[in-house]
Amino acid sequence: MPTLVQDLDTPAVVIDLDIVEANIKRAQDTLNGHGLNNRPHIKTHKIPALAKMQMDAGAVGITCQKLGEVEVMAEAQVADDILLTYNVLGDAKAERLAALIRRLKRMAVVLDNEVVARGLSEAGKRHGVDIRFLIECDTGFNRNGVQSPQPFKDGDPPPETTGTAIPAPLSNCSARSSHSRCSGLAVGNVIRPSNCMFGMRIDR
Repeated sequence: MPTLVQDLDTPAVVIDLDIVEANIKRAQDTLNGHGLNNRPHIKTHKIPALAKMQMDAGAVGITCQKLGEVEVMAEAQVADDILLTYNVLGDAKAERLAALIRRLKRMAVVLDNEVVARGLSEAGKRHGVDIRFLIECDTGFNRNGVQSPQPFKDGDPPPETTGTAIPAPLSNCSARSSHSRCSGLAVGNVIRPSNCMFGMRIDR
């Protein structure tokens, strides 16, 4: 194995761990200074060792983009609090999600449409697990998310359900129990409304 940079064949990935550690510390210190909890998105590196460094620096949990990333991080015991920021659709993925929920202390997903919400609700009942989720809002990038949190404030749940609509752009809910209807979007019973993604405050 080469020991000097000039001995490396190209292309090669070279990581200066001193810089990595300094960057992680700077980001964590900045958030600490503002009284914010940190939940770094590991899709930027996808490396359990780096995610562990972020956790050791003070992160409250990690954020993943795909179920496969969550499975890798869970297997490496990086964190027991993971947020999955993409819609989970289909029985096969729902089964993998249920297994992760049983394995981790805290697991939540993000959704932005009724199809996914109802699918998670059914999956939660089928597998006997609470599937916590956040409602994603489009904040101007026109990529994913509902257009306004207002429907969750104004929504009227059908009389046969016990769900509650809440005025929160990103809402932490449970999808195992019966869901409510908020302007076409199904949401589960409220667990805690004051949660946000991407390095902002995440109440534990």
